Amino acid sequence: IIGEVMKKILFSFSLLLICFGCINVSAIEECTTSELNRLKELANNVSFQYEYEIENVKFTANDEDTYQEVSYTITAINLPNDVFVNIVNDPENRRFTADNSVISNFFNGERVRLEFIAYTANLCSGNLLLTKTLNLPFFNLYSLRDECLEYPDFEYCSQTGNYNITNADFLEALEEYKNNLQEEEPNQIIENKSFLEKYYIYILIVVLVIILVIVFLIIKKKRDKNGRDL
Repeated sequence: IIGEVMKKILFSFSLLLICFGCINVSAIEECTTSELNRLKELANNVSFQYEYEIENVKFTANDEDTYQEVSYTITAINLPNDVFVNIVNDPENRRFTADNSVISNFFNGERVRLEFIAYTANLCSGNLLLTKTLNLPFFNLYSLRDECLEYPDFEYCSQTGNYNITNADFLEALEEYKNNLQEEEPNQIIENKSFLEKYYIYILIVVLVIILVIVFLIIKKKRDKNGRDL
């Protein structure tokens, strides 16, 4: 009889454990609307910073000649543990996580598509929360040339911009730009001279009025001082 009672107690206890286990699993796996909204808000708070790097790269390992190449490094800011960010169509299937928030070797001017994915212990895990696109600037390597230090306003000297031109095109356009500058300088001098010739009488009158006012103020100040001395 005691053995039967013990069996019933153990059986009942086992059922209770199973029931509690089922309740806990359901609670862990449940994906509520509020939980999903919380994750989406976390994803919205993530921001990204990027910086470029310029390297001298060889065409082949044995090649002595090099060319300049621009690459970008992206850093995810405020990325929580329960969200990760996939880089869409990335050959290496790279992703941003809370422990891996910095990823390098993005192309110059690359359009980076990102997917924010939930990474939780409930059924929200794996849900797409948000998509975002980062358009990295195209750094203009022509802007590093010595000519651009002398002529920073030349159109191909802008730091960003994808200019599909050759070195010959650059030099030809620069010569044209310099010629235009030389033509503008005499024209500016002529315009300034023409302005002075046209309005010199008015300018002279204004100057004379200013001088007379200054003289009057000096004389008045001296008279006031002499009056006080008396």
